[in-house]
Amino acid sequence: HIGYIKECQQRELDNYTEVIDQGMKQAREVEVKHRTCRGVQQVLKGDSEEACRQTHQWLSKGSSGLGCALGDSTTPSDLKAHIDCVAGDLDEAHLFLDEARSLHGRCENRSATFSARIQECNGLEDEHRHAHCSVEAQIRTQCNNYGSCRVRETSRYTDVKAQVE
Repeated sequence: HIGYIKECQQRELDNYTEVIDQGMKQAREVEVKHRTCRGVQQVLKGDSEEACRQTHQWLSKGSSGLGCALGDSTTPSDLKAHIDCVAGDLDEAHLFLDEARSLHGRCENRSATFSARIQECNGLEDEHRHAHCSVEAQIRTQCNNYGSCRVRETSRYTDVKAQVE
């Protein structure tokens, strides 16, 4: 019956190797993807901010003295509203508006790319959290299973040993 106690250990060790090691590997892989995603997200944020800053700078140089107030905001929607306002006041300034629209397009595109990356990274963060919690639950279950098996088999061993003596 002492062999049964060793079987508990071997059975749970095999399960650990098959199930928990796989879960830990998956959690590490998702963690690396998430970390990489957040790094790219920071680069995209900088690109987005720079493109919108350039648009704002262009608009502030070329639209001063008009009836449209630019303000400090560099959000794509605020910049677009200013371009639309200037377009209403300056029908003859096509070159200025063409460049402003081009710069705004870059700002808007990069901001959208950045926003999409935030969503992707948030999804990877959720996946990583789930994988980590799943491994934690598997380890807890594994420990409980081993503990129960060991208690049960030790009790059986003790009973048999007492009967033999």
